[in-house]
Amino acid sequence: MPDLDELGLTEEATPEVDWDAPEQGQMPPQLGANKTFDFIFRLEEDPFGSIEVDGKKFLVINYAPEVVAEADGTPVADANGNPVKLRFQRASFYRSDKMRAANMNSLGGELLRSLGLRVDSGSRLTPQVVEQLVREADGRASFRAEVIWRAYFDATDTTVSTRPRASRGEIPWPRTADGKFELLATDPKTGEKQYGRVEINRFKLPGAA
Repeated sequence: MPDLDELGLTEEATPEVDWDAPEQGQMPPQLGANKTFDFIFRLEEDPFGSIEVDGKKFLVINYAPEVVAEADGTPVADANGNPVKLRFQRASFYRSDKMRAANMNSLGGELLRSLGLRVDSGSRLTPQVVEQLVREADGRASFRAEVIWRAYFDATDTTVSTRPRASRGEIPWPRTADGKFELLATDPKTGEKQYGRVEINRFKLPGAA
């Protein structure tokens, strides 16, 4: 076995290491933060779930919309020219007391409205009705929505977001000197860095600018 000095290595044989780089396997977000895009609605393979709040269960829609274009019509595709899909998006029908007081719909309700779906006056919106509506819309209906970046650090239970929810203790995403979002979120407690997950945050009504 040759001695290390006999291998003829230079400093170039050991390039610099970015000690603060995200964990291996993470990928940068494919869409810009706090921007609006047009999507084709597509359900996940396992499209329905539930969450339980105060002993009551609420329907959750699991969907993976396909990005069509930016709001100005600029087409969107990945580096290979393939469609970009936002996997693991969730829209629940839970509506808190604060949301009711502010006349706000659940995220699931806003998804239906954005898709142009509704039930006739006097009809009840049951889980079965929702299932029928979204299955008929799967791959056919389109909608417009704003996306954000959100990063969660397990070690410190810290969430960093480009639209932070102060009520949940989320921290604003770091920005560059010119006001743009940094590519990586930083946990202020540990210095750990990671890319954000792209999440649909606000649905637009059909025809909205």
